Amino acid sequence: MNANITIASTFIVIELLTGGCATLAPEVKDLTSVEPQTSFFLTDKIWYVTPDGRFEQGLLPGEYVSYKENALGVFFRGPSPTFWHKHSNSKEILFHDGGVWFPKRPDAKPRIYTDLSGTSYTADSVDAIVNNPSIRGQAGQANVMAGAVGGAIGTAIVTSMANASSGEMAFTPEFSDASFIEKISEAESKKVERVTRAEK
Repeated sequence: MNANITIASTFIVIELLTGGCATLAPEVKDLTSVEPQTSFFLTDKIWYVTPDGRFEQGLLPGEYVSYKENALGVFFRGPSPTFWHKHSNSKEILFHDGGVWFPKRPDAKPRIYTDLSGTSYTADSVDAIVNNPSIRGQAGQANVMAGAVGGAIGTAIVTSMANASSGEMAFTPEFSDASFIEKISEAESKKVERVTRAEK
């Protein structure tokens, strides 16, 4: 396997998945720390492809830890990097730090969020990142800026941005794949109270 991995100099924001209007992201304000913290694990990567086959997005395996919340939902920070996305017209796979936001309203959908102060990578395969211990877990080593690159990515959108203790965050569009949502929700439903090393 050709594991060609580089740190991306520019954060590529996500293109509109559905071809329609973006659903407004929840407001990120009045955030407080989650006490006690909980976490869940993804034991394997999960992903989906848009119905038109143009776009792939997925979450990487690892621990997802609750760290901020407000009246609307809870932010779970994922491993670094957290997720990837790829356009069918590009061989390049883009990886970013962030996590998953879970709503407190039962009729709302979870969302991936990106941490714009984290590290972005490019690689030619997802497994090149998953299986590389020198890459996994290295959060915040490069300050990345939001932007769009090339026509292959298409129209870039950011539906919400806000300042939090981890830096600027932006939501990706809502998931359009029911199976993907089910897998994320099932993993989150198995969350447990997180025990720190000091408590062991």
